[in-house]
Amino acid sequence: MKCGFDKELLTAWLNDQLTGEERASVDTHVAGCEDCRRELENSRRIWGLMDDIPSPEPPAGWVIGWADQEGRRRPGGRTNNSWRH
Repeated sequence: MKCGFDKELLTAWLNDQLTGEERASVDTHVAGCEDCRRELENSRRIWGLMDDIPSPEPPAGWVIGWADQEGRRRPGGRTNNSWRH
């Protein structure tokens, strides 16, 4: 069953990006809507699991390589993308 509620508000609720009034509105809706409550609980669980996954650090040379390209322009305004042929 689909209720038509704006699911983006559930994501914003999880990210603590709502005003107090918006958060209260979502809380009220979720209290009475099993589908949205389930979706919110599943998203919270998944995001909690993702928090436990370590983020790999890119190799230092890779980061520096991209940083070196930042702002470099060739005549005519094109970037200096030496990796393109």
